[in-house]
Amino acid sequence: MSKTNVIKFVTDDAYIYDHRPMAPSLKYAPEWWKKLPKNFSTQQLDARVFNPTMKQCPGFVELYKHSFALPVDNEIEISEYITADDKLGIRYYPEDSGSVHPDVQTGNAFSEHYHHFKISCRYSFATETPENFLMTNNFWGDRLNIHVVNGVLPVGKNAVPLRINMYIPKGFGVLKFNYGDIITHAIPLSGKKYIVEKEFMMGEDYRKYHRYNESLMRAHLTGSKIRKEMNNDTE
Repeated sequence: MSKTNVIKFVTDDAYIYDHRPMAPSLKYAPEWWKKLPKNFSTQQLDARVFNPTMKQCPGFVELYKHSFALPVDNEIEISEYITADDKLGIRYYPEDSGSVHPDVQTGNAFSEHYHHFKISCRYSFATETPENFLMTNNFWGDRLNIHVVNGVLPVGKNAVPLRINMYIPKGFGVLKFNYGDIITHAIPLSGKKYIVEKEFMMGEDYRKYHRYNESLMRAHLTGSKIRKEMNNDTE
């Protein structure tokens, strides 16, 4: 019997846990696609011809079958303003909902046309064995005014809260993300089949879980010991 591969999704948000957890993307397929008929008809000479709509598009269906949808777990408002040096900057609220990447990090390659914003999610996901996930834009969703950047996220046992990087075209004025907006697909590159098991943690249990995992990840990246970093958790 083949082993079931599990994604462990951890959140401290009751709404996200109950209504918008990480799940196969087909569960959150866009409303316009759900409402489509499978075919539409056209008249050609004396015959009525039936043609498929995107409801039967293999590219769309396979993407949504083999990926997992990731929600925004906050209400976020982003607005543009003119900085002291007469450039276009962005503000966001709540202040702990994300961060802005300075243009120098990309050598100003995109700064003429885009703002670089990163959403800080409070949830995480982990896998029992290492897996690489392609993080990509939910192009077919409702948020056509943002571009979640492509990247490969290594995932293992030690999950840390997710960060979603995106470029936002300049000149948008005010942009709002709603609770539960689906803006990102996570695609396991191994081709393994996964199921999602969700877990709800609160308070200190949630904080310790992620502090511990963040310390393990830093230790893995730097080769350092984590004992000193964990002292605060045992005091």
